[in-house]
Amino acid sequence: MTKQEFAELFTLLCTTYNKEATKTLMSAYYMVLSELSKEQFQDAIKKMLATRKYTNLPMPADILEAVYGNPDDEALIALKELEDAMGIFGAYKSVIFKNKLIMACVEGMGGWQIICQMPLDEWKFKNQEFLKLYRAYTRGGKYPQVDYLIGIAEQKNRFEGYLEDADKTPVYLVGYELNYPAELPALTVKANVGAQKKSIENKRDIMKMITVKGMGC
Repeated sequence: MTKQEFAELFTLLCTTYNKEATKTLMSAYYMVLSELSKEQFQDAIKKMLATRKYTNLPMPADILEAVYGNPDDEALIALKELEDAMGIFGAYKSVIFKNKLIMACVEGMGGWQIICQMPLDEWKFKNQEFLKLYRAYTRGGKYPQVDYLIGIAEQKNRFEGYLEDADKTPVYLVGYELNYPAELPALTVKANVGAQKKSIENKRDIMKMITVKGMGC
């Protein structure tokens, strides 16, 4: 977000809360919020005006929370999504989460296969580690990039040298706007996240790739 874009929206925000948008105040807020896009800042203002009951000017932390959500709440939602996927797919299937932060946390805890095979009584304690790690990554803003989480079936094929079979192993999509069990072959996922240096980000991209798969490519 440019300084000009920020200034226009911040002035609007200050006016709404009967606060003068001084240069000093604007500089302090921009120092914290400059990495937001104009759309993110604009949406955060709309959200706060619709839901916030306090009459004082929101602090930068309030604005960031309006954009990214409360770290504690987000962590609990992410844990629920993870546990649902563990129950549906299990250790043998490879998965890719739309929420890349979930995958970073899983890798940090030893990997998909490890947590899926963990005894329930152990997981009841281990899932607290997930919550702490998720909150830490959320607040820090940086975390390891993970392409997808490899299941036992794909890993076994690769280890034994059956690379063609490994590349055809389904990678199941979690958190996308598709009905389960949406899937892509591992080779397609690798091409997308490796060669193109990006992950599948929306339904349109996924549907294009599924169409290609259906054509036998």
